[in-house]
Amino acid sequence: MSNVNGANGKGANGTGVLERTKEEATAFREDFAEIGRDLQDLARKEVQLLRAEVMEQVMLAGRAAAFAGGAAVIGLVVAIFVFISLMFVLDEFLPTSVAALVTTLVASATAAALAYFARETFRNISVTPKRTINSLKEDAEWARSLLQSNKR
Repeated sequence: MSNVNGANGKGANGTGVLERTKEEATAFREDFAEIGRDLQDLARKEVQLLRAEVMEQVMLAGRAAAFAGGAAVIGLVVAIFVFISLMFVLDEFLPTSVAALVTTLVASATAAALAYFARETFRNISVTPKRTINSLKEDAEWARSLLQSNKR
């Protein structure tokens, strides 16, 4: 039988199996290092996205709180005058105690409605970084597919 690779272990094109294996190992190591750098860069960008998204939500919450605080102070002053005026108007038609009771009930209903609207507004604020989570899921899929394609 004759040796297919020749006596010196070289193929028809003159390249030895060992030399080709070293080249493939070097190429694999370089690919793997590049994937590692890409993943590090991706992780840094994801952290930046997370920070930006959280800051955006914090700013939104701060703005909502400032508006709510200002509205509460001004609304309290206005409400006092409105309810005193209502009580004086009702006092013309009803005994003073009944006028005060009706005014108190109207004020209570108004406060309950405002509390409901404030609660609904604060419910719209999300502390979960949804875009970052979705982006991380996409990145994980990308990394899996990249690693699987390099295995082949």
